[in-house]
Amino acid sequence: DLILSYASINHIDEPACINLDKSELAYSTYKKYFIKIYGLMRPGGHFILSDADRINLWNKIGMNSPFSPTIEWKKHQEPTLWIQLLNEAGFSLVSLDWLRFYPLRKLGFIGCNRLIAWATISQFIITVVKD
Repeated sequence: DLILSYASINHIDEPACINLDKSELAYSTYKKYFIKIYGLMRPGGHFILSDADRINLWNKIGMNSPFSPTIEWKKHQEPTLWIQLLNEAGFSLVSLDWLRFYPLRKLGFIGCNRLIAWATISQFIITVVKD
């Protein structure tokens, strides 16, 4: 089994996602979604979640990113919060990766780390497995 959420997890319930880090109700709402996803999968199945990080250079300086100008940063969360929720739902972390900013692809693995993501597109990929 494979379930993929690409740039969509925050749209399942935007008000809850905005408040996920400060509201128990919002947190429990997303935890229920992840428990449901966990229940749909077979052991050994992978869930891949990719989204934009809430914390980055552009929102820190109060500007729209020239690389992702339509992103509303407040509607996103840190990957560590998603990982915590996924763990609580029963998943085990396989990896946390940062999406490579395409113009820097020739840098290889150097072009796909949190610092480069923080200054460019701020996208991460979390892979978890159902044990």
